[in-house]
Amino acid sequence: MRDVFARLDKSSRQLAKNAQAFAYHIQNQAASIEEITATMEEISSGSENVRTSVYTQSEAMTDLAAITKEMDAVIGQRLYRLCYSGSYAAGSYKIADSNP
Repeated sequence: MRDVFARLDKSSRQLAKNAQAFAYHIQNQAASIEEITATMEEISSGSENVRTSVYTQSEAMTDLAAITKEMDAVIGQRLYRLCYSGSYAAGSYKIADSNP
């Protein structure tokens, strides 16, 4: 009977030791998961910042393209007025007044 109690005591001590090791590993895993979660939140925030920047730049490029198109039209009209009076005679162009 004593032998059974000794083995039972030894087994319960080993079980307690294993339970402590298990708890230690679970705590470490929980800490790792918290770190991973924090890193993922930072990545998500960084991605949102990049998305916002790209959207802002896209809007600015669209605006710039529209302004460039308007400037092209204005410059084209001015050049036309500067270079041609609108009358075409005998293959020569009459230079218009350079004051717009």
